[in-house]
Amino acid sequence: ECDRRQNMKQRTPPDRQPAILPRPFALNFFRNAIRFFYINPRVKRKLDCDRKKLPPQFVLLCNHPSGLGNLYAVDWLLPEHKLNFISNRYYFFKTALGRMLRKVGCIPKSLFTGDIESVKNCLRIAKAGGNIGIMADVRLSMYGQTEDVPDTTARFLKKLGLPVVVMHFDGSYMTKPKWAKDIRKGMILANCYELFDSASLAAATDEEVTSKMREALYYDDFEWIKKHPEITFKSKKMAEGLENILYKCPHCGKEFCLKSKKDRFFCTSCGYEVRLNPRYTFLPQRGFPLYFENLRDWFKAQKAEIALAITDSDFCLSSPVLLKKRSKDGKTFLREAGRGTCTLSHGGLVYEGSADGENIRLEFKSSELYALSYLTGKGFQHFSGTDYFCFMPDEPLLSIKFYIAAELLGKMHGAKG
Repeated sequence: ECDRRQNMKQRTPPDRQPAILPRPFALNFFRNAIRFFYINPRVKRKLDCDRKKLPPQFVLLCNHPSGLGNLYAVDWLLPEHKLNFISNRYYFFKTALGRMLRKVGCIPKSLFTGDIESVKNCLRIAKAGGNIGIMADVRLSMYGQTEDVPDTTARFLKKLGLPVVVMHFDGSYMTKPKWAKDIRKGMILANCYELFDSASLAAATDEEVTSKMREALYYDDFEWIKKHPEITFKSKKMAEGLENILYKCPHCGKEFCLKSKKDRFFCTSCGYEVRLNPRYTFLPQRGFPLYFENLRDWFKAQKAEIALAITDSDFCLSSPVLLKKRSKDGKTFLREAGRGTCTLSHGGLVYEGSADGENIRLEFKSSELYALSYLTGKGFQHFSGTDYFCFMPDEPLLSIKFYIAAELLGKMHGAKG
């Protein structure tokens, strides 16, 4: 009977097994790996926090400028406070990685969709005395500014009933933007403090919790760096990867013609060129005008253009796509499952094509589509419960338009995160 249970456990994917408190050996190994691979001596980092004043058990809310935040939070708060971080279920698809993440306490979550299994795991960890870590704005920022903190988070915090602690990062985005190919030489500043004790959390309304939480987590690295003229971020690949978020040339208006090399960002159609300096400011080149001071303003101009486009009831984005799904053997993250067409409109996101040898139609309503997850420069992803779908357009950079439009349509039609 014992062998049978063990075999069943081994066959159950790591993300479908109950979450556990961090295992000390695995956590120490993970912390050393973080320090070796991600704590770059070129990056100065400073945490303003009196760990002894933190409550013995809490929920940690972090803003999410880059993928370094949760790693640094784990390293900074050990050994006094161990964390069970809520993590993208995608990372559990590779069995070996998923097992390791489970042992260090990660709680799998299907992004941008209801996930009862994840909620139950959080309640289990809270009952066992664990601390839960949440990247409150869920997704990595594209442009160095808070995108959104779902208002459903307040209800979840009140259900847990634990004190709420905030860790706020500045400079994290500029150290490792989502689109960038490397970690820059720079600085990350963080402060950590208690936002609510259990009593004040229970007494506050959902709206009050949401308002205070959004205020505490708000960041804008472009405004922050203006207050710190002494700080720079240096890289030999400063602009490389920018075309994964900035797709439209402001000079000629053509899309998907922008390229990057070292600190240069240029249009292959009209020759427009800027350079990205160590303070993330664009410098015009060869007599061309400067349309945007920084990438935040450029990105938000693209977003505003799509916001205007979706006011048309006939708005539609469509592309041939490769469909990928979760790997069956767990040796890789994904596998090719079929080909078809993805269409995004006011009706929602629709895929029509093949999947595992059958013709299918998938439909996700805009009122239920809070956001898509962006696979940088490659495609976009969506969870439906624990089911996962990755769509990779024939023009990969079209993915960023799907990402922007899906978020705006979701808000227009009342989708909840």
